[in-house]
Amino acid sequence: MEAVFFVVPGRPLNKFKGQMKSRSKSRGDRLQAARYWGYQDWISKKAAEAMRGREMLTGRLVASVIAYGPVVDERMPDADNLAKAPLDAMKGIVYP
Repeated sequence: MEAVFFVVPGRPLNKFKGQMKSRSKSRGDRLQAARYWGYQDWISKKAAEAMRGREMLTGRLVASVIAYGPVVDERMPDADNLAKAPLDAMKGIVYP
């Protein structure tokens, strides 16, 4: 099985509780959610380009997500939340 590699340029976005709600009351939350879902769609397109002409990967898989971005308020973003968008975006494209 050959590795699949692709790059998504730009600042990584992490998923947080406000973006997980289907109906948000705050306009700011709705805007951030729309931005996040657009980011996830962009990752899906990059994954589809990388998979063009290839079968989906099956079996045991390992995913490496490398994210570069600024540290805000001396806090590192949560790695689980940073990896969530790429892993969700690849589902159904790179792996079943």
